[in-house]
Amino acid sequence: MVFLFAYRALAKVRRIIARSEGGIYKRIDENRELLEMLQREAPALLCQRPWIVGWIQSQDMFLSELASAAEVDDPMIKPQAGFPRSWPVSIVTTHE
Repeated sequence: MVFLFAYRALAKVRRIIARSEGGIYKRIDENRELLEMLQREAPALLCQRPWIVGWIQSQDMFLSELASAAEVDDPMIKPQAGFPRSWPVSIVTTHE
């Protein structure tokens, strides 16, 4: 009985990772897109508050580890060439 409950719970978590809000790879891609947009549109903000990049990077690392651990078998949600996008190269160093 306990095994069945654990199996169902794990299956539900894997379905959430695969499909909820576009799936985990969509979440990773949009997290990286957010950082790209901030680098492009609000570099002064990132210079004044550099920990924002750390927050986004921490989220990226968490989601990437979760995606790896989940081992979702559905080829429709597996990463593809160019998706999710690569982690943005930091373009913000100082603000004058």
